[in-house]
Amino acid sequence: MIKNLYIKNFAIIKELDLSFNDGLTAITGETGSGKTLILKAISIAFGASCDRNMVRHGSKSAIIEVVYDQNIIRRIIRYEGPSSAYLNDKPITLKKLKEKTQYVADFHGQHDQQLILNENYHLYYLDRFCDQEDQVESLKIIYDKISKTKKKLKIFEDNLSKAKDQKELILFQISEIESVSPKSNEDNILEQELRVLSNSESIIKLLNEANFLLTEGDLAVNHKLSTILKPVEKLIEIDSNINNIAELLKQALVLLEQTSVDINFYLGSFEFDKERLAHLEGRLNEIERLKRKYGGSISAVNDFLVKIKENIKDMDLGENLLLDLKNKINSLKGSYISISKKLHKNRAVNSKILSEEIIKNMNLLEMPNSKFDIRIFQTYDDNSFVSHKDEFVKIFPDGYDQVQFFLSTNPGQPLKPLSIIASGGEVSRIMLSIKSVFQSKDPLGTLIFDEIDSGISGKAAQKVANHLKILGKTKQIFCISHLAQIVTLADNHLHINKKIYDNNVGLELRYLNNDESPAIIKELFIGSNLVGN
Repeated sequence: MIKNLYIKNFAIIKELDLSFNDGLTAITGETGSGKTLILKAISIAFGASCDRNMVRHGSKSAIIEVVYDQNIIRRIIRYEGPSSAYLNDKPITLKKLKEKTQYVADFHGQHDQQLILNENYHLYYLDRFCDQEDQVESLKIIYDKISKTKKKLKIFEDNLSKAKDQKELILFQISEIESVSPKSNEDNILEQELRVLSNSESIIKLLNEANFLLTEGDLAVNHKLSTILKPVEKLIEIDSNINNIAELLKQALVLLEQTSVDINFYLGSFEFDKERLAHLEGRLNEIERLKRKYGGSISAVNDFLVKIKENIKDMDLGENLLLDLKNKINSLKGSYISISKKLHKNRAVNSKILSEEIIKNMNLLEMPNSKFDIRIFQTYDDNSFVSHKDEFVKIFPDGYDQVQFFLSTNPGQPLKPLSIIASGGEVSRIMLSIKSVFQSKDPLGTLIFDEIDSGISGKAAQKVANHLKILGKTKQIFCISHLAQIVTLADNHLHINKKIYDNNVGLELRYLNNDESPAIIKELFIGSNLVGN
């Protein structure tokens, strides 16, 4: 339960330190006295949003502090700069704060009455009664993953579709290069061989001429060299120092003879091969064609081949990822189907129970002839992957069910959507009925009602008062009320006045005792049929 509220420099409140009691606390005051401001401060402490305009005029910041159980929440709202939140003097984000305190207090105001009339929230109330909010959140996560994975899959499919033609081109290029498979420096080697074969007649002719000059006729080089060697050998007899000259001449003669042997061997082994010539020309043409297309050199061609093979690997990897995404989507769809069908089953069973419980509470709240029905339906969608009763149905983040509350408040009248037939007083009582049903399931210790009695009078007002009194035996209840019946039955009567002092405005709050309360009730609700204590 909430034990204490401390406020400083918040709206028109300069400073306030207020303790709270168990049971039903009725909060009264003239219109515009600041009753709702107190409840708003409590809601801000528990994580509700607040802007800088709530800081008291002339102040730099506002402080709201709430003590509940053994914990202290502190919100600091700054006029300039970011606001901050603390739980037990430790900084905390608003998201974490809401998570930590979600089962402390439940707020019901005019906004909640609008929600009960909004059909988009009917499923929320049913799931809350089913105690399957965690399962719904899990399903929402799966739904979101399916949606995001589908978008990712679409991008992959579009990219792969665009790459299909490119892949075909790359595969052709790989085949084209690999069919030739040029080796390093092969073009230079082949060009040399081609030059030789292309000039074979000239080569044979010139080698024969060279060999003739070496060995044939009187003018042959080896004959002349032999002629020169003879007088030199005679000179050796005279001067032994000439011996080295003779040796050089002999070596030259041997080299010339070996040259002649090599020429003859080359000429003997040389064979003009037309087929080889044609092969060389064709091979070089293939290599030159690749060089022109893919970089200008064999090394550039081979580098390009390595690169496009990596591109193919990436494309193959993309196709594998595409398959993985499809498998992931199928797995997520399976999880969605499993959870959504369980949710539907629970909703179908508990919708009847919740309807009956709400009807019971409406009977207690002076709506004896009312009928209440929770209807679950689906929208058929042939493009869906979820089937219900052999028909494919549209899916949503919270399942494939849609829920609508139906109400009839008068005998003989058909059930119609709650959103179009309920009056303000009926909505208040229906909301109180729903809250009462939920309290048996919720661990919440504190209920806060802002004008739950709107549009109610007479017997209905007394029934609502009695109902709140009963709730107050097990829950701490704060209720801003304009009904004497509720205030009279309250365990605590907190009265608020707006005061003007020193050209400024502030609030005066105090608990009224049994002697003071009747007078204030009479003053506020003059002409009302008061109920005694």
